[in-house]
Amino acid sequence: MARKIELGETDFKAFREAGALYIDKTALIEHVLDASKVLLFCRPRRMGKTLNLTMLKYFFDIKEDSAELFKGLFIETQTGFEERNKYPVIYLSFRDYAKSNYLKYLIKDVNSELRRYLSPEQFSEEVKLTLAEPDAYGTGLLKDVTKNLFDVYNSKAIILIDEYDKLIMDNVGDSEFEEIRSFVKRVMSSALKDNPYLEKAVITGVNRIAQESLFSDLNNITVCDVFTKSIFDTDFGFTETEVNSVYDEVSADTEMPFNTDDLRNWYNNYQIGNKKLYFSYSVLSALYRRELGCYWGRSGIMDMIREHLTTDRISTITELLNGYPDEVVPVSIKDRLTVEDLSGFTNDDAFYTLLVQTGYMTLASPSEFFTMENVSLPNHELELVWREFLVSKVYQNKAAQFERNILGANSPEALELLFQNAINGRLSYYDFDSGEPEKTYHVYVAGMFAMLGYKFISNAESGLGRYDLAVELPKYNLIFEFKTAKLEADLPKASEAAIKQIHDNHYDYGLPTDKTTYNIGIGFYKKLCKVKAENLFIPTRKPGTTSGCPIP
Repeated sequence: MARKIELGETDFKAFREAGALYIDKTALIEHVLDASKVLLFCRPRRMGKTLNLTMLKYFFDIKEDSAELFKGLFIETQTGFEERNKYPVIYLSFRDYAKSNYLKYLIKDVNSELRRYLSPEQFSEEVKLTLAEPDAYGTGLLKDVTKNLFDVYNSKAIILIDEYDKLIMDNVGDSEFEEIRSFVKRVMSSALKDNPYLEKAVITGVNRIAQESLFSDLNNITVCDVFTKSIFDTDFGFTETEVNSVYDEVSADTEMPFNTDDLRNWYNNYQIGNKKLYFSYSVLSALYRRELGCYWGRSGIMDMIREHLTTDRISTITELLNGYPDEVVPVSIKDRLTVEDLSGFTNDDAFYTLLVQTGYMTLASPSEFFTMENVSLPNHELELVWREFLVSKVYQNKAAQFERNILGANSPEALELLFQNAINGRLSYYDFDSGEPEKTYHVYVAGMFAMLGYKFISNAESGLGRYDLAVELPKYNLIFEFKTAKLEADLPKASEAAIKQIHDNHYDYGLPTDKTTYNIGIGFYKKLCKVKAENLFIPTRKPGTTSGCPIP
């Protein structure tokens, strides 16, 4: 009988005691024991970071007798099992810390952890002073606590910190950002740098923030992020073998309407080091509900992405959507984010680093450009996340209604009115000055079709030139040309010139002729546009053939 799938529980002890289906990740314990003193793991959401961190907590905690929790798991057969339940453990999560309460929460959480080991009479004078005056002494609390525990237990402590970066990322751009960053930095430095009472520290988060911004002078830290190849690569997320195993167990009791190939297409292909991994929560959600779907969802990072979109960045996203799953695009990448990056994301390398670190894109095949990396959309789930994001955050023109209207259009006049209403004055990113206004309209129109899932070809050679955009719809083809008008009064002339360019260069060459083809010329001036549409009719062609390109 298959073990039950538990989606909401992230506490290892509760998870195991409930008899939930568990993918054995206890090799992480052995890896931590063999690694350096301070470890930072940066992984996207939904890859089991909290469950793994609580696993370490119960394994090492001197107040626990956790042998039964690890019965039958990998670590039970390893020499490292002898390190079980030997250390005081301070476990903290920054998940719920906010700018209005972070110091209060830190003091409360540390006080609660300390009381598991010590009576109030055993608190050192340094700890009592800090608890009484947190505003003055709060950032040194963790180091004082480890010394206090060592004096009582004669054992160094282990510090575990979950979601270390959430407080910082939630307050990027806020007036108190620098104060918060400075606080987190001082807490980390006090606890982790040159602390003789520290046995190990394991920190988890999503984003790798540059050492000089948060961990300055901390020379004993090992960082394992999505760019790093290490023994920790498969300790978070699911491997192909693990997914096949859990699928076999669940499907043995319950017939599944999908197979492992479907799971691979939907949830695999996020690269950590040299490994392609699955988002674990998504896999378990699909198996639990017996339905493939988008379970990873959007996070607050998407709001930050929205704020820093430019025409070129939208173009990159649109290109990846249009060519999914095979499309890769070279972009600038850096392996960590500085405070300056977090404050503005004005540089592409910071923007795309954020997307890769948070899981919205993944590293793909090696790029031929020395300073760039190829990125792609990792799987179908993330493809859907991006399409929904473009609909709700970028193309706010009621996408479903637009799709119904365009599929129902059957005349040049209907198409002209449709695009005029959809585009004119509605560019949701018109305030981004790219210096290339024609490209802004081009990307916007292409994006409308990309987010609806229709294939298009952009800037392709055809006939005697290169058209701007060609779209294949179920009933007809569209050829777009975009022209800039110097004055608002010149808008009709610009749209006519665009239509004439399609004619003169025979852009329909190579298009299948079993569908009607419409030419659409768009002239634009600032936020305004004029659309001209016409039916292309070439009587010499027969249905099912492609057009010829006459020699002028």
